[in-house]
Order: sequence, then C-alpha cells, then structure tokens
Amino acid sequence: MTHVAAYFENVTFSYPDSKPILKNFNFEIFYGEFLLVVGSSGCGKSTFLRCLNGLIPNFSGGSFSGKIISCNLDTLVHGTFELSRKVGLVFQDPEHQFIMSNVESEIAFGLENLCLPPKEISKRI
Repeated sequence: MTHVAAYFENVTFSYPDSKPILKNFNFEIFYGEFLLVVGSSGCGKSTFLRCLNGLIPNFSGGSFSGKIISCNLDTLVHGTFELSRKVGLVFQDPEHQFIMSNVESEIAFGLENLCLPPKEISKRI
C-alpha cells in the first residue's frame, strides 16, 4: 500500500491584504512520487511549497485555515525547526538563498542551526 507523504485538507491562505492564493485546496503527495510544480508567475507555486515546509503559516502572516500534514507532522503543531529536518525547499534562484560566502560555511550554518556540536559539524562537512 502506498503511503501519503503529505496532504492538504481544505487549505485556504491569503497574504496580508490580498485575496486567497489557495482556496479550499485539497491535495495528496505519496512517498516515492516525483512532483513537478509549474505555472505562471503569481499562481501560488511558492505559496504551496512554503505550506509544505511550515513557513506558511508560521512565518508568513496572513490568513490560514485548513490542515497540512507533511512527513507525518502537522504544520500547525510542529515548528519549522522540526519540519526542516524532513522538508527542504530550494527556490527558483538558489544563489539568492545562500547566506555564507563559501560552501563549507554554508553547510556549517545549517548544521549549527540544528544545534549539532562542533565536532559533529566538522565530521559532516
């Protein structure tokens, strides 16, 4: 039997002072599926992906209703710290999401945010 990796149940979301970007949205993603999200600019692709990793509604502001389960975690109950261990997001232009000036420092930054000890960080790098 195929298991659900994530699902949206009657999700409605709008950014502050805007109409709903997602409205009564229902969707399932199964483990092992390959998913391509395409559409014109402003159609809700990034909003959808930010819902999967908990950035919406935890950091976005705006109005949210419904339920999202991502990797068996309810995005309203589990914070982005916990969700980030299972769900990642690479934006359209990955260079704009780098924080550090080199690859080693960038990898260390992520591991530091997971509160790993320095020896473990060095080992993983």
